[in-house]
Amino acid sequence: MKKLLLLLLLIPNLVLADYDPSKPYKVLAPEGSDPKNVTRIELQCAEAAGYSKNEYSAKKIEVSCLKQYGLIVYQENSDIFDEPYSELILLIFVILLFIGYKKIKDKRLLNEATAAVKLSRSLTESGKDRTDQDMIPGGSGEFGLDPKNPIPTNNVQGSRLYLSKLNTIKGAKVTYERCGSTTTDNLPNVTDIYNIFSKGELYATIYICPYHKKNSTLAPKGLVLKK
Repeated sequence: MKKLLLLLLLIPNLVLADYDPSKPYKVLAPEGSDPKNVTRIELQCAEAAGYSKNEYSAKKIEVSCLKQYGLIVYQENSDIFDEPYSELILLIFVILLFIGYKKIKDKRLLNEATAAVKLSRSLTESGKDRTDQDMIPGGSGEFGLDPKNPIPTNNVQGSRLYLSKLNTIKGAKVTYERCGSTTTDNLPNVTDIYNIFSKGELYATIYICPYHKKNSTLAPKGLVLKK
């Protein structure tokens, strides 16, 4: 990861390093251009570059000026200022930048999930804070709909089994999607957050804590459990 980020930072420098101000370059005018007009543009750009402090900066200013007027600049042994080549370099740079960002984001999410699992393990390995009741002692708020009163289940597989049995109060099948986790000040364990969908639309958001001795037999308000 560090090597990839370093490469992303160095790409602009590597690209510019191909330009040698000591070498001459050629100006390629589009087909059908007026030679007199091209000469006039070259003189204007050369004059603009004359205010630069050094030759390298002068060449960069001149090249940039020429390209703004639609002229293609070509340097021997380097196509760095050729328009299609420059666009390709920019595209590669953007792709590498996106890949680097995605890897950083995925690693951050993985670290957060790992930290949450470690925290819950440290709190539940001894059997402390695990319940065999349908509701977690110390919970407050609407059952299953408030993060302070999550639904107790026995491990992640237990959560999936519980979710697979949920229906709307009208008996319609629901689907679910885990969208993160949270903690509260009244309960020690990490709570998973699930969005519940009915017919493709968000029906409810419920909270499940999978670090207990059994699955609850109760359902949140607005939902029922199939037997």
